[in-house]
Amino acid sequence: MEGSESMNSNDTKFQTIATKSLIDVESLDANEIPSADKVRKMIERFSYTFAERYSGPGPVSFIGPLDEALKHSLFESTTPCPLILYIHHDQSIAVNIFCRYVLCVDMITDYLAEQFLVWIWDRTRDVDYSMLLSMLFKYTTKEVTTTIASYPIDAYPLLVCLSIHQNQIDIVSTIKGTMSSEETFVNLVETRKKFDRRAELPHSNICRTNIISNKNQSMPANVLKSHTKYSPITERIARDFKNSFMQIIRIDQVENETWLKEYLEQKKLIDIRLGHDNSEEYLFHGCSRSAAENIIQHGFDHKLIGMHGVLYGYGFYFSSDHRISHMYATRDRLNHNERTMLLCRVLIGRTCLVPELFLISNVSPLSVFLNSPANRTLEERLARATCLDNNRYGYLNFECGIRVNTRRPSPNPLVEEIVQSRLDRRLQEIEREIKRDKDQQPQGDIRVLINELQSQRNLTTPIHNEEDKILQARLLLAESNKQMYESQLQNTRRQLEESEINKSLLAQQVAQLKDQLIRTDLGRDKQRDEELSLSVNRRRRTEQDRLQLENDYLIQQQMMLSKSTTLNEMVTFKKELEKSERQREQLSDHLQVLMKKCDDKERVVAKILLELKEITENCDTYEQQNTKLQRDLTLALEKLEEMTQEAERYAQEALNTQKQLAESEQQREELKIQAQETIKQWKAKVKKLEKDVDRHKFGSTQMLERNEQLVKDTENIKTHNLTLREQITRLETDLNDANVCIYFLK
Repeated sequence: MEGSESMNSNDTKFQTIATKSLIDVESLDANEIPSADKVRKMIERFSYTFAERYSGPGPVSFIGPLDEALKHSLFESTTPCPLILYIHHDQSIAVNIFCRYVLCVDMITDYLAEQFLVWIWDRTRDVDYSMLLSMLFKYTTKEVTTTIASYPIDAYPLLVCLSIHQNQIDIVSTIKGTMSSEETFVNLVETRKKFDRRAELPHSNICRTNIISNKNQSMPANVLKSHTKYSPITERIARDFKNSFMQIIRIDQVENETWLKEYLEQKKLIDIRLGHDNSEEYLFHGCSRSAAENIIQHGFDHKLIGMHGVLYGYGFYFSSDHRISHMYATRDRLNHNERTMLLCRVLIGRTCLVPELFLISNVSPLSVFLNSPANRTLEERLARATCLDNNRYGYLNFECGIRVNTRRPSPNPLVEEIVQSRLDRRLQEIEREIKRDKDQQPQGDIRVLINELQSQRNLTTPIHNEEDKILQARLLLAESNKQMYESQLQNTRRQLEESEINKSLLAQQVAQLKDQLIRTDLGRDKQRDEELSLSVNRRRRTEQDRLQLENDYLIQQQMMLSKSTTLNEMVTFKKELEKSERQREQLSDHLQVLMKKCDDKERVVAKILLELKEITENCDTYEQQNTKLQRDLTLALEKLEEMTQEAERYAQEALNTQKQLAESEQQREELKIQAQETIKQWKAKVKKLEKDVDRHKFGSTQMLERNEQLVKDTENIKTHNLTLREQITRLETDLNDANVCIYFLK
């Protein structure tokens, strides 16, 4: 690789090069993009130089240009994966440490090879750096190019993780050269999790393009078409909202040919996988007006997944009942308290009942958790849907947005007082139980255990490295589960806050109903007083008229008119009584509705309490697992100490054995020297005696007696000599045995 020639230099002194922190990416020249063959040669040369310099192959690189790497990773139709750009700079301070102790670690290289596609580029030379920026600007986006160009030299080497979000190539995370191997591995795991949760499919026209460019990333504009005539959609919506207290104000249909075409293509694929064509459902999604407008224009934002609830997993939540979605649709104060809901066409794919979900440990990724049968509870009606992520089993598309006005009839204030008191009492009990559970919940700090493992890592032998990796993986899993349960607790608290808001709204409605009841009572009292005063005046006038019957015909006519007026008033009063009776019936019906809502809310709260208990039990279980892991670590350390003591004992025994061998060798040498001296002495004596014998043989016969005596002495000497020879033979045998023992000891 031409840009890697600087790696062959043995000079370890680094120069400080001043680079521009901000680069005008618009001024990049497209002619600086190298050919595919040149890129392959540069990458192959860099990989060879990397392996030769750092005594390790490093990460497995994709041999090819950047556009092909994008098509084989992010835009792969069957098994997409995130793309990692490894950008090398040979003049960075941290380059040797990061390459040797991070990129050459087997755990990191194996994980990169299994979960990512790595594309390598050396930007040490200015020419290669300009080529890199030109390729990034053409094949990715301006934001990606600007972000990479803004990093200083001290931050290199870089591992830039790319993903796709809303059909835009975006940087998920950046691993700098100053990070350790543990931080790098954790960051890679989190990046892969984010990529798996994104559940997004790029447009088919992007997947089919031979040369990917940022011009293909633009989305066609959505069109809102108002429904004013009869259609199957309006019939379905009218059927769903029949006998409902909500009033439909306007229905707008979202028209996007690209989304619809992609949706129909994915429906065919899913129908083929499932073996039937009943994979589509119309589901409601409640949200604020601004969120609905953002969804209509840009689609569902996958960055918001998990922020508003993960009770049934990560994804977008839908419901087959519009009343449930109405609970999540907030009022628009600027438009007469209207609410907005989306009716979406969703490909449900494979399904399972929500209560069974928690009993399955190895569930394949499902796109939609559908509602249970007709007698389902409120939470079981919630549905979850995600977009198709190639190997997943669901897809969604927008059909129409519904604006709903929820103006309700005036409820009975007495009933509202009863309901409010029950709600207050129940909410106080829930708060007390939550506080009690929170006080009893153990607070296990998993990070302390991780730090202890890292501190003990240098003390363990290479035999225990695999056990340390397993323990570290378990601890990371426990920490992720802890974060998941903490998010569930936050969602539960958020639900309690929403119940508090509903409680305040009910209190306001109760106060309004009280005012209406007081005004009605005052009106009735005033009407009764007026009727009594009229009747008293009428009686007085009647008594006066009776006294003057003979002379006042006009007064009699007036009396007749007063009688007819009384009859009209009685009829009016009767109508008012009937009207009040109808109002009483309506209030009784509303009372029943409120009682049902209270029962539903009590069931919801009871289920939330059960979930809190389950979460607490899970926390206890993980705490026990952490305790068990600590116990296992203690046992492992004890075993290590025992093995160390045994090794020291064996070393001491070996030293003692060597000392004994040295002493036995010294004794053997001394015995050998003594035996040689003894043999020499006896040989000299034997020679002397033989000379004496020879000299006496030539003597006279007169010395016969003396000669016989000498013969006897000689025989005695020979006998003694034989005895000495036997002793010498015995000593030689002992020396040979000692040599054999020394040989075996060696």
